[in-house]
Amino acid sequence: MNSFSMNRFGRTLRWLVSVNRVRLLAIFASLTVSVLMLELITAYMKENPFDFLRNIAGFIIVVISVLMLVFVSGMFSSFTSIGTKQQRSTFLMLPATNLEKFLAVVAYVTVVCSVCSVVSIVLGDSLRMVCMGVVKGFDASGDFSYSVDGQTWYWWSSAIPQVFHQIMPDAFLPDDSIYHYTLSYRVMNCVVLFAFLLWIHSLYTLGGTLLRKYPLVVSSIVLFLFMSLSVQFTMHVDMPIFRSEWREGHYVSQEVGAMAYIIAAMLFVAAYSAYWQSFRIFKHFDINSNKWTNYDILKR
Repeated sequence: MNSFSMNRFGRTLRWLVSVNRVRLLAIFASLTVSVLMLELITAYMKENPFDFLRNIAGFIIVVISVLMLVFVSGMFSSFTSIGTKQQRSTFLMLPATNLEKFLAVVAYVTVVCSVCSVVSIVLGDSLRMVCMGVVKGFDASGDFSYSVDGQTWYWWSSAIPQVFHQIMPDAFLPDDSIYHYTLSYRVMNCVVLFAFLLWIHSLYTLGGTLLRKYPLVVSSIVLFLFMSLSVQFTMHVDMPIFRSEWREGHYVSQEVGAMAYIIAAMLFVAAYSAYWQSFRIFKHFDINSNKWTNYDILKR
């Protein structure tokens, strides 16, 4: 089995979902109830629905981001249920290539777990909408609404549109009276953002593949150190990623700086390297592995 087979990949992914169905249901139920209770408590602490929905949207973004990193960093430990000797033995004997198994695990923690979390958050928010509508009554009067910039928000309004509004990158924002975005700016804004997110995913993938103990903590420390060094570097080097173009004292548009191309290229290379190292470690998985890591350097 040297060639990649979508059929074997799909069967391996289904095996992972089947083995972890109880864990997925537990995550789904607990997250749904948690979101519902937190939103109901927060609603009674806010004076108007707009502030409530804006704060809840920020909370949802943080929860999804943290859960994503937790899933990926724990990809080859508790969240995929291949941490014990028997589970490892069964997983390693599946009729699939190493690449198919590796991609199946990545798809499970990145797509399946994330979709399960997002659906549970949407369901929790929907249940809160129903509860608020029943308790306060579906009344569109001023006591139950709040208008901002011509848009009216109600206590039973969904927080999901606010989530999309807050995570929307500049590349998708229309020009206004203050900012004008060129086509090159919009494209590179998406490229740099995608490269950065891809690198973060690859970093936590490498941490989750290499470490059996505290992969989330170690990967987060590396990310914090990288961000700190990046801030220090940009403070001493006058090469902005994006800049505002001014001509004769008048603002023209948002433009792309040379550093944007350099950073995007570096992030893509770093992400590729992290994924390659992760797959290399995965290929050397043993049933009896080190207590702390999945890769014994002394044996290689």
